[in-house]
Amino acid sequence: MKLTELYEKYMYDVSLQKRRTTIDSYNYRFKRVLEFYDDCEITEITYDSAVAFQHELYENKGFSAKYTNHVVSVLNQVVSFAYAKGYISHFPLAGLKGIKSTKVVEKEYYDLKTFQEFISFVDDETDHLMFDILFFLGLRKGELLALRWKNIDLVNGIVTIDSSMKKIKGKGLVLSEPKTKNSYRKIVCNKLLTKELEVVL
Repeated sequence: MKLTELYEKYMYDVSLQKRRTTIDSYNYRFKRVLEFYDDCEITEITYDSAVAFQHELYENKGFSAKYTNHVVSVLNQVVSFAYAKGYISHFPLAGLKGIKSTKVVEKEYYDLKTFQEFISFVDDETDHLMFDILFFLGLRKGELLALRWKNIDLVNGIVTIDSSMKKIKGKGLVLSEPKTKNSYRKIVCNKLLTKELEVVL
Protein backbone atom coordinates (compact mmCIF):
# COMPACT_ATOMS: atom_id res chain seq x y z
CA MET A 1 0.00 0.00 0.00
CA LYS A 2 1.25 3.45 -0.90
CA LEU A 3 1.75 6.13 1.74
CA THR A 4 -0.90 8.48 0.31
CA GLU A 5 -3.51 5.73 0.24
CA LEU A 6 -2.72 4.87 3.85
CA TYR A 7 -3.02 8.52 4.85
CA GLU A 8 -6.44 8.80 3.20
CA LYS A 9 -7.63 5.74 5.14
CA TYR A 10 -6.24 7.17 8.36
CA MET A 11 -7.89 10.56 7.87
CA TYR A 12 -11.22 8.94 7.07
CA ASP A 13 -10.91 6.94 10.29
CA VAL A 14 -10.18 9.97 12.52
CA SER A 15 -12.10 12.70 10.67
CA LEU A 16 -15.04 12.59 13.09
CA GLN A 17 -12.79 12.74 16.13
CA LYS A 18 -10.73 15.83 15.29
CA ARG A 19 -11.48 19.48 14.65
CA ARG A 20 -11.47 20.79 11.12
CA THR A 21 -8.49 23.03 11.95
CA THR A 22 -6.58 20.00 13.27
CA ILE A 23 -7.28 18.08 10.08
CA ASP A 24 -6.08 21.04 8.00
CA SER A 25 -2.84 21.16 10.00
CA TYR A 26 -2.37 17.40 9.56
CA ASN A 27 -2.83 17.76 5.80
CA TYR A 28 -0.26 20.55 5.68
CA ARG A 29 2.27 18.60 7.75
CA PHE A 30 1.73 15.46 5.69
CA LYS A 31 3.00 17.39 2.66
CA ARG A 32 6.34 17.60 4.48
CA VAL A 33 6.25 13.83 4.96
CA LEU A 34 5.68 13.32 1.23
CA GLU A 35 8.55 15.70 0.37
CA PHE A 36 10.89 13.29 2.14
CA TYR A 37 9.32 9.88 1.55
CA ASP A 38 7.59 10.60 -1.75
CA ASP A 39 4.67 8.19 -2.27
CA CYS A 40 6.62 5.13 -1.15
CA GLU A 41 5.28 1.76 -0.09
CA ILE A 42 4.53 1.82 3.63
CA THR A 43 6.81 -1.19 4.13
CA GLU A 44 9.73 1.08 3.14
CA ILE A 45 9.25 3.30 6.19
CA THR A 46 11.82 2.32 8.82
CA TYR A 47 13.08 3.60 12.15
CA ASP A 48 16.32 4.78 10.54
CA SER A 49 14.46 6.63 7.79
CA ALA A 50 12.34 8.41 10.42
CA VAL A 51 15.47 9.54 12.26
CA ALA A 52 16.88 10.76 8.95
CA PHE A 53 13.60 12.62 8.41
CA GLN A 54 14.03 14.35 11.77
CA HIS A 55 17.55 15.44 10.79
CA GLU A 56 16.30 16.67 7.43
CA LEU A 57 13.62 18.88 8.97
CA TYR A 58 15.56 20.18 11.96
CA GLU A 59 19.13 20.47 10.68
CA ASN A 60 18.89 20.79 6.92
CA LYS A 61 15.66 22.76 6.54
CA GLY A 62 16.06 24.66 9.79
CA PHE A 63 12.62 24.05 11.27
CA SER A 64 12.11 24.33 15.02
CA ALA A 65 12.19 21.26 17.25
CA LYS A 66 8.50 21.79 18.03
CA TYR A 67 7.47 21.91 14.38
CA THR A 68 9.72 18.96 13.51
CA ASN A 69 8.12 16.89 16.27
CA HIS A 70 4.63 17.85 15.06
CA VAL A 71 5.41 16.71 11.51
CA VAL A 72 7.06 13.45 12.57
CA SER A 73 4.12 12.83 14.91
CA VAL A 74 1.80 12.72 11.90
CA LEU A 75 4.03 10.09 10.29
CA ASN A 76 4.10 8.16 13.56
CA GLN A 77 0.32 8.18 13.90
CA VAL A 78 -0.22 7.08 10.31
CA VAL A 79 2.25 4.19 10.60
CA SER A 80 0.75 3.20 13.96
CA PHE A 81 -2.66 3.12 12.26
CA ALA A 82 -1.24 0.83 9.56
CA TYR A 83 0.06 -1.57 12.20
CA ALA A 84 -3.24 -1.53 14.12
CA LYS A 85 -5.15 -2.32 10.94
CA GLY A 86 -2.80 -5.15 9.98
CA TYR A 87 -1.44 -3.44 6.86
CA ILE A 88 2.09 -4.05 8.18
CA SER A 89 3.32 -6.92 10.36
CA HIS A 90 5.31 -4.81 12.85
CA PHE A 91 5.51 -1.20 14.05
CA PRO A 92 8.83 0.12 12.72
CA LEU A 93 8.82 3.40 14.65
CA ALA A 94 8.65 1.87 18.14
CA GLY A 95 10.97 3.80 20.47
CA LEU A 96 11.26 6.84 18.19
CA LYS A 97 11.59 9.91 20.38
CA GLY A 98 10.94 13.56 19.72
CA ILE A 99 13.95 15.81 19.44
CA LYS A 100 14.94 18.42 21.98
CA SER A 101 15.89 21.87 20.82
CA THR A 102 19.56 22.82 20.93
CA LYS A 103 18.93 26.21 19.38
CA VAL A 104 18.68 29.35 21.44
CA VAL A 105 15.79 31.42 20.14
CA GLU A 106 15.34 34.93 21.46
CA LYS A 107 11.76 36.10 21.36
CA GLU A 108 11.02 39.76 20.89
CA TYR A 109 8.29 41.40 22.91
CA TYR A 110 6.84 44.88 22.76
CA ASP A 111 7.32 46.73 26.04
CA LEU A 112 5.05 49.70 26.75
CA LYS A 113 7.52 52.25 25.38
CA THR A 114 7.95 50.34 22.11
CA PHE A 115 4.20 49.90 21.76
CA GLN A 116 3.61 53.62 22.34
CA GLU A 117 6.11 54.43 19.59
CA PHE A 118 4.37 52.00 17.25
CA ILE A 119 0.82 53.15 18.02
CA SER A 120 1.77 56.80 17.47
CA PHE A 121 1.88 56.03 13.73
CA VAL A 122 -1.63 54.52 13.67
CA ASP A 123 -4.13 57.20 12.65
CA ASP A 124 -7.26 55.14 12.01
CA GLU A 125 -9.37 55.02 15.20
CA THR A 126 -10.59 51.45 14.61
CA ASP A 127 -7.09 50.15 13.98
CA HIS A 128 -5.84 52.06 17.01
CA LEU A 129 -8.45 50.41 19.24
CA MET A 130 -7.72 46.99 17.74
CA PHE A 131 -4.00 47.23 18.52
CA ASP A 132 -4.73 48.54 22.02
CA ILE A 133 -6.94 45.51 22.69
CA LEU A 134 -4.31 43.10 21.37
CA PHE A 135 -1.52 44.67 23.41
CA PHE A 136 -3.23 45.40 26.73
CA LEU A 137 -5.33 42.24 26.88
CA GLY A 138 -2.78 39.89 25.32
CA LEU A 139 -5.25 38.38 22.87
CA ARG A 140 -4.62 36.18 19.86
CA LYS A 141 -5.84 37.49 16.52
CA GLY A 142 -8.64 34.93 16.39
CA GLU A 143 -9.78 35.89 19.88
CA LEU A 144 -9.95 39.55 18.88
CA LEU A 145 -12.02 38.75 15.79
CA ALA A 146 -14.42 36.68 17.92
CA LEU A 147 -15.03 39.42 20.52
CA ARG A 148 -18.64 40.55 20.92
CA TRP A 149 -20.10 43.24 23.14
CA LYS A 150 -21.56 40.52 25.37
CA ASN A 151 -17.97 39.58 26.22
CA ILE A 152 -17.16 43.07 27.51
CA ASP A 153 -18.28 44.20 30.97
CA LEU A 154 -17.51 47.92 31.00
CA VAL A 155 -18.96 48.41 34.48
CA ASN A 156 -16.48 46.06 36.11
CA GLY A 157 -13.79 46.34 33.44
CA ILE A 158 -13.76 42.62 32.61
CA VAL A 159 -13.36 41.01 29.18
CA THR A 160 -14.40 37.37 28.83
CA ILE A 161 -12.67 35.20 26.22
CA ASP A 162 -14.87 32.23 25.31
CA SER A 163 -14.43 31.80 21.55
CA SER A 164 -12.03 32.27 18.67
CA MET A 165 -12.28 32.92 14.95
CA LYS A 166 -10.38 30.44 12.83
CA LYS A 167 -9.71 30.23 9.11
CA ILE A 168 -10.82 26.89 7.71
CA LYS A 169 -9.96 25.84 4.18
CA GLY A 170 -13.00 26.07 1.93
CA LYS A 171 -15.13 27.81 4.56
CA GLY A 172 -13.28 31.01 5.38
CA LEU A 173 -13.50 32.41 8.91
CA VAL A 174 -15.50 30.26 11.33
CA LEU A 175 -16.38 30.97 14.96
CA SER A 176 -15.15 28.14 17.19
CA GLU A 177 -14.02 27.23 20.68
CA PRO A 178 -10.78 28.73 22.04
CA LYS A 179 -7.49 26.98 21.26
CA THR A 180 -7.20 25.26 24.66
CA LYS A 181 -9.13 24.95 27.93
CA ASN A 182 -6.79 27.52 29.46
CA SER A 183 -7.79 29.94 26.71
CA TYR A 184 -11.16 30.38 28.42
CA ARG A 185 -10.44 33.32 30.69
CA LYS A 186 -11.53 36.63 32.16
CA ILE A 187 -9.14 39.57 31.76
CA VAL A 188 -9.11 42.80 33.72
CA CYS A 189 -9.30 45.75 31.35
CA ASN A 190 -7.29 48.86 32.32
CA LYS A 191 -9.07 52.20 32.72
CA LEU A 192 -7.64 53.73 29.55
CA LEU A 193 -8.83 50.85 27.35
CA THR A 194 -12.19 50.78 29.14
CA LYS A 195 -12.71 54.46 28.28
CA GLU A 196 -11.81 53.77 24.63
CA LEU A 197 -14.42 51.02 24.49
CA GLU A 198 -17.02 53.24 26.17
CA VAL A 199 -16.56 55.83 23.43
CA VAL A 200 -17.10 53.21 20.72
CA LEU A 201 -20.17 51.84 22.46
